[in-house]
Amino acid sequence: MLPAPWSRSPYLNGEFAGAPVRWVHADADACVLVIGPAARPSDPPEDPDRIDYLLGLGDPERIAGLLRDVVRGDASVVRAEVDPFATVRRVFVEDGTFAGAVGERVHADLGLPAAESRWKWMWADSPLAVGPLVSPGRASDIGLSLGRLTTGPADGPVADEIGECLERAFPDASAGPCTTQALGWWGVRDSGRLLGVISALHVADGGAPHLSSLGVDPAARGRGLGKQLLSVAVRDLLAEGCAFASLGVYTANEPAWRMYERIGFQHGPSFVTYRLS
Repeated sequence: MLPAPWSRSPYLNGEFAGAPVRWVHADADACVLVIGPAARPSDPPEDPDRIDYLLGLGDPERIAGLLRDVVRGDASVVRAEVDPFATVRRVFVEDGTFAGAVGERVHADLGLPAAESRWKWMWADSPLAVGPLVSPGRASDIGLSLGRLTTGPADGPVADEIGECLERAFPDASAGPCTTQALGWWGVRDSGRLLGVISALHVADGGAPHLSSLGVDPAARGRGLGKQLLSVAVRDLLAEGCAFASLGVYTANEPAWRMYERIGFQHGPSFVTYRLS
């Protein structure tokens, strides 16, 4: 249903592969669509009567114009008697979509609340450009080892170990050791003690893994261990046949996304998101 270039969007093919498209309105500069959550096992619907995502990709000003078309009924994307937004419960559009006069009007017409968050989606389809795990002449790195801890959700002692590490490194992590969508966990150890972890999640059948819960013990930060964890996870996932791996980062966290950029992650959409009750 999606015209080029949107049918080739890494974001859609990674995060929503196989999901049902309810309708789409697009041109060469922007695309708006309502898409179902069937391919998002990590986010089951809270209300079966309101489950779909409204997405806006491309030029923010043009996204606002396309949404205005749909609101006014100028775009024949669904039957005239059907509200095209009736089943939407999450809205992800390029940041800036609702900034201008047209966008402000569309925001009001859709009855959107205040923005929930602003974040960037990034992706890597080749090995990352990071240095060696052990820095020459740095005695503090001699005992370090890096590798895969699990090939799915963690259990038993390794789950306890990952959980304890996350309590120190990232207590608010969205994925815990036993998360059922986990494709695996990776860790870095110093003389056997786990200092940092990262997981990869299955978010869509046929899609790409999403990296999550990257955390490094505060006492071990500043040594590049986070980059090393990203590197080994991406390397292993690509070797297993994944087309790419993605991650999300808050827009305000510029040091983080600049670092991801430097080591080889590419920029996807920069979203502003809304949650409808």
